[in-house]
Amino acid sequence: MKTKVLVIEDSREQLIQITKVIELAGFEAHTVTSLSAAEKALASTAFPIVLTDIHLTASASQTSYEGLTILENLQLNYPETLALCMSADPKIDTNTNANKLGALHFYRKPILSPDEFVIGVRAAQNLQQARREGQTKETAIGIGGAVARLAPDGFLIDMATRELAKKVAQSKTIPAVIFGETGTGKEELAKLIHRCRKATEGPIPFVAVNCANLTGDLAASMLFGHKKGAFTGATETTVGFVGEAHKGILFLDEIHTLSMSCQQRLLRVLNDGTFERVGETRSQYSEFQVIVASTRDLDEEVESGQFLVDLRMRLTGVDFQLLPLRARKEDLSALVELILSKEGIALNADEIKTIAETCASYAWKGNIRQLCKVLQTSATLASLNNEKFRVEHLINFLEVSSKKPQTNRNSLSQNSEAGSSFDVLLTDAFTLEQSHDEFEKLKIQASLKLHKELEDVANALGISKGNLQKKIRANKL
Repeated sequence: MKTKVLVIEDSREQLIQITKVIELAGFEAHTVTSLSAAEKALASTAFPIVLTDIHLTASASQTSYEGLTILENLQLNYPETLALCMSADPKIDTNTNANKLGALHFYRKPILSPDEFVIGVRAAQNLQQARREGQTKETAIGIGGAVARLAPDGFLIDMATRELAKKVAQSKTIPAVIFGETGTGKEELAKLIHRCRKATEGPIPFVAVNCANLTGDLAASMLFGHKKGAFTGATETTVGFVGEAHKGILFLDEIHTLSMSCQQRLLRVLNDGTFERVGETRSQYSEFQVIVASTRDLDEEVESGQFLVDLRMRLTGVDFQLLPLRARKEDLSALVELILSKEGIALNADEIKTIAETCASYAWKGNIRQLCKVLQTSATLASLNNEKFRVEHLINFLEVSSKKPQTNRNSLSQNSEAGSSFDVLLTDAFTLEQSHDEFEKLKIQASLKLHKELEDVANALGISKGNLQKKIRANKL
């Protein structure tokens, strides 16, 4: 019999996606869309696992927290239930508050794969077992003394960078720019600065924004907020990410993707703290420390005309350069131990060394993020087979994942250009995340050629017309 999962999500579109992921993971999904419906379901049926969205009222400002009420209910009345939560909310305090109310795992929406869901369930089960045994999470996962000293907060970086991060936190106002390839830990470094500030100042906001997602007309609204009635769908006044970051940290990832108009508005905020919401003339004020990250050289972006020179000058402060994993081979053993320990897997020194030596032979174009995902997935597969994780599980997973799958190229596209692009995706030149993005682009291109109307294209792809238009703009099709 499949394990029942109660899913609480107010968005019908996301509910369909999450249900599909959960069922593909081998669970039985039961869905509700509101707080009251969730309470009725819990009272009538025993659910071993509950997954709730944090915000169950449609709101661009994400100021409703019904999911926290559900977590509190589970903690008080259903303590044996595995409580999981999810949100696209960038505020770190949302995660913290959920953990305080008993959430055993926090998913960043959207949840895209069965593996991601299973890994979260397994991590939650490990933590729940540790709490039952009266252990702290750190004791239960068995982080070795040496690794604990190098990464007391679970983030492994060299001591010089850690000390520099502390100094940036002490200044409170100095900007910081973090350079590095995808997956090198840029957001984790920003969070480290936030933790250092919290240690002396107490709770302060940490608002993380992926600028690559700020596209089209809604970009300014999401950053700076909007006045009620400013545009169709603006049912209430919002403060925006800039307003939410007041007295805290605003982290802007992939800053080089920000549009010129948003760069100009951001420049003004960084100069004097003032900004206007969309549809409003009255100035607002927000005081925050800005930390930005980029996979590009911002000075080169300035030279190419893609980045404002004044904004680059305003961001002058402390620059961090995070090394790719291929340049950190000496850290592999510690990273492997740290990642596996978070999964509740404690191995001896020889086993860790063997796994690290195996990892050293791969390129890891997705860097630490890719390493983490591969170790988590291969460990989960071992667990599903009721086997103790060993290096053989890692080797088998890497071999299977690197094989070229058999596929009907004609189903992707009718032209050789798309087929050639698909071949490139199967090489090591792309990470899994990058391959997914490129495949999506090719799929949309093929559908656009097969259908004349956007509505027909959306139906063929199984997405809404609005979502399709957003993807077309994002991919510049």
